[in-house]
Amino acid sequence: MDSINWRKGDLEIVTREHRDKKYPYVELVKHCTTPEGREYIYVVAYFHRDSDGYYSLIFVGDRPFTDIAELEIQEVWKELFLTQMMLSGDKEDDY
Repeated sequence: MDSINWRKGDLEIVTREHRDKKYPYVELVKHCTTPEGREYIYVVAYFHRDSDGYYSLIFVGDRPFTDIAELEIQEVWKELFLTQMMLSGDKEDDY
């Protein structure tokens, strides 16, 4: 699978290698900065691969509702949809 990367503002879809698995993690993360200037990220949602090889989008608690601005949600949702298609091996023409 090709690496998946997309970023808009503080939100990013990233591909991370999994040390124990043969497939990567794909996560929606949010970049933040503490008042002291230290940068960090945390996971808002991720794609889970089940034992049959299918991917499901999993939200971390209420983070998608609290950490994605209303003006960003449409674009983020589109990118998550495209990511799901890539993980599933579908083509945009199939939809």
